[in-house]
Amino acid sequence: MGADRAAYERLFSVEVLHPYFSTPSRLRLRFEPDAATRAWMARASCVMRTVEHVLQVYFEVERDGPYRTLEGSHAEFDLCFAVYAQDPQFTRYTDDLPTTGEPPLCFYGGEAVADGATWRLGPSRTLGWKWRAGPRPDFLLVLPMTAALAPRAAAPEAGEAPGRAYSVTLKNRESHWKYFLLGDWKEPRIVDVDTVAPGKAIEFEAIPGTTLPDGRKVNAFRATTPIALEERLTPRFKLHATAVEPGIAPIARLLPVPAAANLARDRDKDGRDLLVSEIFVSR
Repeated sequence: MGADRAAYERLFSVEVLHPYFSTPSRLRLRFEPDAATRAWMARASCVMRTVEHVLQVYFEVERDGPYRTLEGSHAEFDLCFAVYAQDPQFTRYTDDLPTTGEPPLCFYGGEAVADGATWRLGPSRTLGWKWRAGPRPDFLLVLPMTAALAPRAAAPEAGEAPGRAYSVTLKNRESHWKYFLLGDWKEPRIVDVDTVAPGKAIEFEAIPGTTLPDGRKVNAFRATTPIALEERLTPRFKLHATAVEPGIAPIARLLPVPAAANLARDRDKDGRDLLVSEIFVSR
């Protein structure tokens, strides 16, 4: 007798996207089902596969016999997966994450919205799901499973689509960029040279009386509107200054972009709290 042959169809997949990354696969995640979800997948003959930012669960629809459904496998069940970012800087460039004293952000398939062939998941407004074991995850995926959501109970030639493809889009953090000009500068100013969005130039305001922790007084400029953090930012701001020494041409040079780790708190002139990205520029 030959070995058993099994056929699998996609039960569902979840692709997690983050606008911080120019290449989606650079978002490296670890998906961990809770104990009840593991037990359910074992009963239902499911296998899990993960590829960087994508979770895939496959359902055994055939093993040398007719196609199966999820009926009889305790179909009415919420599958719960904890998601852990493998980048230690994840919380710095990701917005809207609850504090560690609150339940993790939860994306619930029961509130998914159809978008063509994909079902979009947003943060749940009704489901308060607590992770019950292990380290606290960065966020949760909760996918309700029913027999109706199984890939199909018909033969392959019926041409029905595989199980649902979900997508989650996280939100990247925004900050007010703040430049500290070290050394002597004469009449400095910062200009937005981005031509992609004409009429939407970012303006910078001078922050008078700025003093570094070591007592040095410096010129500082802060963006008046927040800017989304990205992994690979293109320099778009240029520093203009009059030369300090006579006979030297005026200065005009592109400024560096911030790193996700260089975040700090600041206050505007009205005392409102601001998140800033600090960038130091030497002469």
